[in-house]
Amino acid sequence: MTEEHLQALLADISCGDLRFTTGGLRVRIENPNGWTGRWWLVNPTDSESDVIRTAFKAAITWEEHEPRERFRYKGTAFFGPHFDVERLLRGV
Repeated sequence: MTEEHLQALLADISCGDLRFTTGGLRVRIENPNGWTGRWWLVNPTDSESDVIRTAFKAAITWEEHEPRERFRYKGTAFFGPHFDVERLLRGV
C-alpha cells in the first residue's frame, strides 16, 4: 500500500459531508468546518478491504463522538470521549 494507492481508495468513499485525508499511511476524517478526527494507521501490507474497513471504523468513531460528549446521567458525563485514563483509574 502506498500513499497514492490509499488516496485513490479513499477518493471512492462518500460519507455525507465528511472527507477522508491522508498523511503518509494514515487516514483521518475532516468535516466542512475543519474539525478533524484522530489518525488511523494503515500498514503497508494492508489489503484494499482492510483500508476500506479502517475508513468505515473512522467514520463510525466520528459519528459516535458527539453523543459521547453530550450524554449525561444525573448531570454527569459517563461516556465522554476525552476522559483522562488516570482519572478513570481513580474511578471518576
